[in-house]
Amino acid sequence: MCYWYYAALRRYEAEMRFVATFEGEEWDYPTELVNGFTYPKMPIILDERPDVITSGTWGLIPSWAASQEPKEFLKKANTLNAMIETIEEKPSFKKYADNRCLILADSFQEWKHTTVGKKVVKTPYNISVPGDAPFAMAGIYSVINGVPTYSILTTQANELMADIHNSKKRMPVILSPEEEKLWLQRDKLEPYHNRTEVELVAVNLGEPEQNSLF
Repeated sequence: MCYWYYAALRRYEAEMRFVATFEGEEWDYPTELVNGFTYPKMPIILDERPDVITSGTWGLIPSWAASQEPKEFLKKANTLNAMIETIEEKPSFKKYADNRCLILADSFQEWKHTTVGKKVVKTPYNISVPGDAPFAMAGIYSVINGVPTYSILTTQANELMADIHNSKKRMPVILSPEEEKLWLQRDKLEPYHNRTEVELVAVNLGEPEQNSLF
């Protein structure tokens, strides 16, 4: 799954890369590694306004849960991620399968699990695309009280990610620049199940971490 990522893009860089204009006055997104369980506001592009970069809250809230306290719902439902293979079936997601968004990122982080004796050691890796270029992850969204709330779509891991994220063997649906427009135009879901052709670069961040959310 994907619960940590960077979106440390500068406003000018993001606008040039995604051919879109930020709608606000100040670009004040987190520049550090973001933990999804803090439910942050992050830069996204919605299908309805493909030329605008807006803010979305990580963690999709369906309309039937709008009356609940958001963090309480998200703690129970954990809609930070959604499996692309089943979003048309799951109650929290099926209504929003055609609500498409781009989730802007610089990189994401996963942990490799290695058994050492009786302990499971978790080693963090930072994953990006070649050249450290900004990229988009495929997402779906729901608008609650005027604010988009979103989920990152995941799919079966490619060879690199299966080796790193070996506890779940999943990865975000990372879009090529050519796919981004098609995704926002509500392209069929099936072509995005297979990400074996997506080229990624992984960096071992050093000492294994004994504590993580995975």
